[in-house]
Order: sequence, then structure tokens, then C-alpha cells
Amino acid sequence: MVGAQAVMTGGGLRSQSKYVLTMRSTPVQVAAGLTDDAGNFRAQIKLPSKICVSGGLHELVLTGITPDGDALRDSSWIVLDDNCKSRSVRKAKPVDNTVTLGTFIFPHLSAKLTPHSKSVLRGLRSPIRTAKRMTITGYTQTTMKSKAARKFNRDLAKRRAAAVRAYLRSLGVRAPITIVGAGGVSPLRGKAQKYNRRVVIRVRY
Repeated sequence: MVGAQAVMTGGGLRSQSKYVLTMRSTPVQVAAGLTDDAGNFRAQIKLPSKICVSGGLHELVLTGITPDGDALRDSSWIVLDDNCKSRSVRKAKPVDNTVTLGTFIFPHLSAKLTPHSKSVLRGLRSPIRTAKRMTITGYTQTTMKSKAARKFNRDLAKRRAAAVRAYLRSLGVRAPITIVGAGGVSPLRGKAQKYNRRVVIRVRY
């Protein structure tokens, strides 16, 4: 986030060589310095205001020199919202430029968005604005196992996904949106059942 302190660490570079961290697509230099005698670096930086180039998918690029003298380029990928907050970070570029932007929790047996979820969705307007298409998948708790319960859960999950789609439309999001009612499948490991009452948004850029 703009103005926030961050620590950047790395290694495997040439001793006392220069490294640079740049954010793209509009190039903005975030940090630069020299490695130590072992080729490692640790820099405490303050993200400048100009880092907020625009919402959406951006590449963080580290450039430097390997111990053999070859040029090094390493990338991570980040999604920013309207407030320049990171919503998703991953090491590899997403397949087909697809990223998962957020997970939203629903009340028990409800397809009504909470005020918190609405607030988060409003913050995602900027990264979603440049999307080519989106998939919204709804889930439910996994405690009910009967055939009738599974059908109920799929219907509830689809209504949850539809509620998110409707709210995004009200915010002016015009990208094609597919909704899926997965139901009581794919539980989150190590989490209470309430965290399975969720909707996941995946965006393709």
C-alpha cells in the first residue's frame, strides 16, 4: 500500500552488484541498491505515491547480475485495488492471465452479501474494470450429505454467486460473468465450517 514500509530480501546475485525492483506495466522503480559480499540484499523501502499507477494486474520485476555475470530477471504478479492495496500476489504469472481476487463469506443459509463483503467488492472495482471475463463460484458448508441437501447446497451456492454478480453490475462492472454453484465441495482445510460459506471470484485479464 502507498506509504507503507516494506522489507525486500533476496540473494543469489553477484557480490556488490546492483539490483532494481520495478513495477509494470507502467514502469515505476520501487527499490534499488547493492548486494552484500555474499550476493544477498535486504532493503527497507517506503512505497512511493507514484507506485499506484492503476488498478489491475501488474508485474513486479527484479533485475540484477548473477555470480557468473549474466543478467537476471525475476518476476512476481500483483493485483491492486482502487486504494492501491494488494488483493492477490503470486510468484508465477497466472495461466491465461487469470487471478483469484477475493473470497467472500456469507451468513448461514443466506445468499445476502454482508456490509463487509460489499465494502471489499467496492474496493475491487479498479482491478476488475480491465477484466476480459470473470467466473464467480459459490460454495456452502459441507455438513449436509443427503441427495436433497446436496441439491439445496448447489442452489444456495449459485444464489450466492448471483448476488455477487448483481452487486458488481450495480458498481458498473460490464465484463462477461459466469456464475457456478459448486455447493458443499472443496472445504477449506483447517478452517471452521463458516469459512466454506463463500464465493470465490476469478478474473481473466
